Amino acid sequence: EFVSHSSTILLNLVSDILDLSKIEAGKYDLTIERINIWNLCEEVISTIRYHANQKGVEVLLIIPPTLPKYIFTDKIRLAQILVNLLGNALKFTASGFIKFEITKVKKNLNGTSILLFSVEDSGIGIHKEHQEKIFDAFSQEDTTTTRKFGGTGLGLTISNRLLQLFD
Repeated sequence: EFVSHSSTILLNLVSDILDLSKIEAGKYDLTIERINIWNLCEEVISTIRYHANQKGVEVLLIIPPTLPKYIFTDKIRLAQILVNLLGNALKFTASGFIKFEITKVKKNLNGTSILLFSVEDSGIGIHKEHQEKIFDAFSQEDTTTTRKFGGTGLGLTISNRLLQLFD
């Protein structure tokens, strides 16, 4: 079990480093396609639901009925970002809730919409002075965070860089 867990951690680290390297080299392209946003959200939530239930953490998915069923986006990259955010929320939430919500912020004149994806949790939070730091590669809020919760400090960096590609 220890070897299996260690190999999974190592594989994730190598994958994160390769993703970050490709993004920084400008070799990371988005593949925009029509996707069912409702299905994507269910898939993303399902990745953390089991562990959330084990911890007694309630997972809330809030999608207004007026949200379009289909959107055009890079499904894999959007899912990667959302799984990272929800995974972090679960990692740092011992009890309480994680809320994942999508809202339509604005409808453009050309018929496209801007959507806001948000994750809120009742976890330990981040001190205001450390909020910018957590987006730097290999950084976490402080050194005790790495020892207590694990992780590489790459997830939010990669998510942030991927979001920049969506612009």
